Amino acid sequence: MTVEPLRVMVMEDDLIHAQRLTAEVRECGHVVVGPFADVHEAIQIAGSVQAAILDVAARTEGCFWVADTLRHSDVPFVFLTDAGPGAIPRRFKGHRTYPRHRHAAPLLDDLLGQRRVGIPEDDDAIQTIVVQMMQQSRRVMPDASSAERLVEATLQRAVAERSVRDGSAEVGPWLLHLLDQEYRMRGRSHLH
Repeated sequence: MTVEPLRVMVMEDDLIHAQRLTAEVRECGHVVVGPFADVHEAIQIAGSVQAAILDVAARTEGCFWVADTLRHSDVPFVFLTDAGPGAIPRRFKGHRTYPRHRHAAPLLDDLLGQRRVGIPEDDDAIQTIVVQMMQQSRRVMPDASSAERLVEATLQRAVAERSVRDGSAEVGPWLLHLLDQEYRMRGRSHLH
């Protein structure tokens, strides 16, 4: 089976490791975007890649900001660290972590598998639903802050109306419907 090359972002602040990892990704037939040591540059291109390998540097939390951006863009990623599982925040529980000196081939196999399978979705899992709400809100609002305010207002309304909700309706579609209503009725109020 022939695999189409992925555009893989590499975030690594150690020049020697970055060069080695970049060469290995290319040897496996994929396109390297980066490598990046700067968090801001990595965040700017995070939505334009198909996968990412992020080094967890002990002295900075920057790779986790990039990971948040990738997660919101549904881009699969893996972490590299020698610091152990405690170095990864709990919000990334379930994301794969590899030793820093591991060859890129298993990482790329993992990323390809994540792309094929996708992140398993449980329609009633609140995290999945909130991510869907944020994605929908970002499509209609002009900036991230107003999108967050729209979602927050929708969730507050949902809590207030939970007793009148039709128990047979699924939570996800109901919340997305409330988000749409909130946008149509009070979208402008969330701009500031």
